Amino acid sequence: MECKKIVIAGGTGFLGKVLIEWFSKRFDEIVVLSRSSIDLAGVKIVCWDRERLGEWKEELENAEVLINLAGVSVNCRYHKKNSNGFGKWSQ
Repeated sequence: MECKKIVIAGGTGFLGKVLIEWFSKRFDEIVVLSRSSIDLAGVKIVCWDRERLGEWKEELENAEVLINLAGVSVNCRYHKKNSNGFGKWSQ
């Protein structure tokens, strides 16, 4: 029987932890790509740099699902510096 694998980029935050809990009953292997090393039970954490290819790219092999949660935190004040070029703050 083939192992079902999911990769979650940026999955160490609140939403990532909820998804890990949900998918833990549906996938045999869960891999989280993260800039920080954190210990999550039953999850393989792989350090990555979103700007450069590295060994983390190997984790994408044979993955059935990739979820990308990496990006700017939504837990910040919305002003021009944090707008990332989107919305009314980019004007």
